Amino acid sequence: MTSATGGIILYSSSRINATEKEGNVNMLDIKIDRLKGLMVERHITHESLSVALGINRSTLSRKLKGGGSKFTIDEIRKMQKFIPLTNQEVIDIFLTEKVALTRQKQPA
Repeated sequence: MTSATGGIILYSSSRINATEKEGNVNMLDIKIDRLKGLMVERHITHESLSVALGINRSTLSRKLKGGGSKFTIDEIRKMQKFIPLTNQEVIDIFLTEKVALTRQKQPA
């Protein structure tokens, strides 16, 4: 089941930590430092955000320290509304695919 949130379609059946693409699992690069920076800019405390999300402050801290991959879609929606975050900020923070860079060996 999907629902539209201001132009972003979010799948509400699972946690955001990976996407499937042609049989492969690609991890998402959650930008927790960007989220924390926006919280500071907008004067949002961990305490107030945890209340808005309906979770304990310690649970929020654990999710942030864990890289953010355990946030549910519902929690991301609540953060978007409470902080507030634009659609582009949500995409930049939570929905950017992690890209691994490899270096090719140079011929000797």
